[in-house]
Amino acid sequence: METLDTIFSSLVEGEGSIQVLKYICFDIINTVIKTAIELQLMENLDNVKELGDFRSVEELKQRLTPIISGICQQVEDKTENRSQSLRRDLLLYINEHYKQYDLSLEGIAHHYHLSVPYLSKFIKEQTGETFTQYVLSLRMEEAKKQLRETDYPIKKIVMEIGYKDVANFTRRFKQIEGITPGQYRKLNR
Repeated sequence: METLDTIFSSLVEGEGSIQVLKYICFDIINTVIKTAIELQLMENLDNVKELGDFRSVEELKQRLTPIISGICQQVEDKTENRSQSLRRDLLLYINEHYKQYDLSLEGIAHHYHLSVPYLSKFIKEQTGETFTQYVLSLRMEEAKKQLRETDYPIKKIVMEIGYKDVANFTRRFKQIEGITPGQYRKLNR
């Protein structure tokens, strides 16, 4: 709304003719209407006919302010809803595919038609972890579950959770848990 205030202040202070002032005001009205149409927010234009009947710049400002506020609020709501939907879809996708060795940020970004930097930042904002950390925590939780609940060989568990190298997995597991997978299994049975 600061931008609207600035525009109308400069119109009032300007030294243009009344006719030029009216053209500028109608251009502002036209821009608001086109924006509402492009964003499919037509419900904000219920009183559009009244916009052209202004008698002063201040009157036009008073009529435009609630319309522009409504458009801004709906854009914000749509953005928030899209963000929530994307969060749900992304986390579901990662939770369904984290056991795949080739799961990557690039692949997910391609799948959702997003840029890698945007996706990376979005995942960090939503989970508090980087993509790599988030996938690692899912894999480690699944490994611990299988170590507790199954008699599968560690190599089989490692392969099932998306690792290819048992030694690398064992090293990471020990870094996180402080003990080896075999020791974890013995302690949690």
